Amino acid sequence: MQKEIYFIRHGESEYNEWRRRSFLNCTCLCVCDPFIYDAPLSKKGHTQVEELRKTIQQKDGVATKVQLVVTSPLSRAIETCLGSFFPAENLKNNSITTSYGHRPIVCPLIRERLDKSGDIGISTSELKEKYGERLDYVDMEQQEYPEIWWYDADGVPEGGEKAIRRESIQETKVRVQKFYAWLSRRPEKCIAVVGHSAYIKMLTSMSRKLNNCEIKRYEIDGEALNVNDIPIATDVADDK
Repeated sequence: MQKEIYFIRHGESEYNEWRRRSFLNCTCLCVCDPFIYDAPLSKKGHTQVEELRKTIQQKDGVATKVQLVVTSPLSRAIETCLGSFFPAENLKNNSITTSYGHRPIVCPLIRERLDKSGDIGISTSELKEKYGERLDYVDMEQQEYPEIWWYDADGVPEGGEKAIRRESIQETKVRVQKFYAWLSRRPEKCIAVVGHSAYIKMLTSMSRKLNNCEIKRYEIDGEALNVNDIPIATDVADDK
C-alpha cells in the first residue's frame, strides 16, 4: 500500500547552537563534542517550532492530512513534535480533535545516528516522568533495554549508559530498514515523522540534510527493502 510520509527535522538544539557559534569563533577546531547530553531545543529552536506549528496547523496544512505522528525519543525531537502537532492550547481545550489523535508514538528506531553526546537520551522511565500521558510509549517498552534505548541490544558499551559508542553506517542502515518495515505495517496512509538530519538523509537518500524544522513530503510503497538499497522513498514535493 502506498503511503504519504512527511519527514520533519527538529528545531535548532543547544548542540546545533554551539556548533553554529563554534564555527564563528573557531572553537570547533579544538572541541568536537561539547558534551550536551540529549541536547534540548535552543531559544532559536523554540521560535522555529512556533513557526512550524503555524505552518502545520494552517488551513489545508499538514495537520489536516496526517493520520499518525511519530517522534524520535530524543528531547529535541519530542519538543518539536509536541510544540507543532500537540500545542499546549490544545491540551486545555478538550473539544479540539485531530485526525492523528492526542499524542504521538515514540519510536526508538528513528533516533539519530549515535555520534556525539547529544545523541544519548534519557531512559523510558524518565521520559514517562517528564512527559506523562502526552506520549505513547508502547514501542519504547518493547525494547530489550528500554532504559538505554540509544544502544542496540548487542551494542551496549562497557563504559555505561553515557558512554559514546559511535554507531556505524551499516548499523544505522539496519534501523532504517526496520523503520521502513514498521511504516509499511501501519494502517495509516499519511504519517508525520519528526526526527533527525543524518537519519532522514540516509532514509530518503537526499543530497543534503534537512534544515531545522524543514518539512519534506515523500511517498513510499509496501515492497520489501534491502538493507543496502537506499533510497527507499520517492520525493514527490519540495515542501518547507
